[in-house]
Amino acid sequence: RSPNEGDSDSENKLFVGMIPRTMDDKDVRSMFEPHGEVRSVYMIRNPDGTRKGCCFVKMTSREAADVAIGTLNESVTLEG
Repeated sequence: RSPNEGDSDSENKLFVGMIPRTMDDKDVRSMFEPHGEVRSVYMIRNPDGTRKGCCFVKMTSREAADVAIGTLNESVTLEG
């Protein structure tokens, strides 16, 4: 498929900010999976290995990414 068909990773990659440093990739994945299949979660880390409190989530489709954005963006507040 061509990237114009909505199958490009860049179109399915979501930046997730302001997450508690106590959350791991499994926690983030479980938050996104009800909205579509998650391909991967990449936790952004400091040079010392500690989490920065943000990550990238890759969904398997543009549609799943759109559903996750519509459902979670500015409607879910996490403690921390």
